[in-house]
Amino acid sequence: MSIAKTKVGTRLSAGFALILILLGAITALGIMSVAQIQHRLEQVLTINNVESRLAATMRLSVTDRMIALRNVALVSDAAAIQNEVDSVADQHKKYVSAQEQLDTMFASATTSPEKKTLLAKIKQAEMSTLPLISKTVELGQKNQAPEAIKVLLTEVQPMQQQWVDSLDELVRLVDKQSIIYGFDAAKSYESGRNLMLGLCVVALLVGGIASVLITRSLLKQLGGEPADAIVIAENIAAGDLTAAITLKSGDQTSLLHAIKDMRDRLAGLVGQVRSGTDTIATASGEIAAGNMDLSSRTEQQASSLEETASSMEELTSTVKQNADNARQANSLAMSAS
Repeated sequence: MSIAKTKVGTRLSAGFALILILLGAITALGIMSVAQIQHRLEQVLTINNVESRLAATMRLSVTDRMIALRNVALVSDAAAIQNEVDSVADQHKKYVSAQEQLDTMFASATTSPEKKTLLAKIKQAEMSTLPLISKTVELGQKNQAPEAIKVLLTEVQPMQQQWVDSLDELVRLVDKQSIIYGFDAAKSYESGRNLMLGLCVVALLVGGIASVLITRSLLKQLGGEPADAIVIAENIAAGDLTAAITLKSGDQTSLLHAIKDMRDRLAGLVGQVRSGTDTIATASGEIAAGNMDLSSRTEQQASSLEETASSMEELTSTVKQNADNARQANSLAMSAS
């Protein structure tokens, strides 16, 4: 179907609908991009940062425990030893609390296999080191400092180093994933921004083309500006059939062309009416003159008829007189006989 044959409302609705669809697509794309960025940030803030903090807490607990364990082996005062033993126990509690939270977070299906593998490695290092820590504490409490130092240096320290290294590796892995999520968020922002800008350009182009096509089709059907058509129609309605109507070259189907054609036909019809009115006026004059002549003749005939009627009355009177005389004569004749 040609656009010129489509209803004006349909054309305008289609143009606005197209623009609204593109704006809806831009909005949807923006929401999706923001959602992706938010997901990455939530992953970093609520998961990776927490995991990194818990792993760092566990590492610090191990380090502080080793310091307290060294003090157990070095000091000789029973009260000081007990303080360090209590410190080892406190650090163990902190470690267990952080590890339980980390276990809960790693139980999620979204946790990477690398994290779970490292956590298992950390637990294995812990299980291997805990007996040695207990052994060192026991030797320290018995004031067997040389034996405690030997166990600490030859057995605990290597296992503790593996333990700390595993925790460091976990922290690095979590931080690396946070960096990756940050890059992903930046890429999501850039791609979303570029797509939105592209769609905005497309929307502007489509809206511009649609507005030009709709405007051209409407002006082609109108033949000019609507205000000009209104002025011409008002002049014709007021009886002015001489107003100039300028049409574009080749315009044979527009509203202004139809108005001009109507104006020309009205002007021709008015001319015919005026010509007929003049003819009627002439004929009416002739009829009026004939009526006056007929009236004059009628008056003359009426006068003649009145004279004839008067003569007839006189004749009737004479005849009546003669009849009366004749009757008298007959009466006299009959009386004489």
